[in-house]
Amino acid sequence: MKKIFLTVLAAASLSLLSACGDDPEPTMVEKCANGLSKDCLVGTWNLQAIKTLDLSSVHIDFGTTPSTIEFTKDGKFTFTCTSNTTESEMAGRGCAGQSSFGTWEIAGANLNIKIDISRCGEPVEGSYTVTPTINDTYMDFHGLLFHVNDMTDSLTNKNATEYYIRAAN
Repeated sequence: MKKIFLTVLAAASLSLLSACGDDPEPTMVEKCANGLSKDCLVGTWNLQAIKTLDLSSVHIDFGTTPSTIEFTKDGKFTFTCTSNTTESEMAGRGCAGQSSFGTWEIAGANLNIKIDISRCGEPVEGSYTVTPTINDTYMDFHGLLFHVNDMTDSLTNKNATEYYIRAAN
């Protein structure tokens, strides 16, 4: 009887343990439900376009040859400039394919970016703060940072934003 009891107890224990498996990984929609967060930001983003601040029109379309920015979990990033020398003034001045490196941190609604190494000098090394709108699909910086020197017309520059889309995993 003791042997049967122990067998039943062992089987019950195993079934309870298997029922307590790991929770499934949250979806990107769930990770981004509250906007800017580490879980939402980490990954690779493609600069789709430089758009007007209200997102109603496009100044430069990078759809086929985007610049990319990769945010890693350890608070580092790599930005790589587009190779599109036709659309990008920066790429045409020798920045094509060049990368900048640095660190990032989130402070409330702000994304603080510190550029430690700028292979192209655009933007210059230093600290910058953006307040992006971000979700599972896109990120809007509400201004220019990495492509500030692509919009040399000062009026256009002040009314433009970098518009990124999340790269497919």
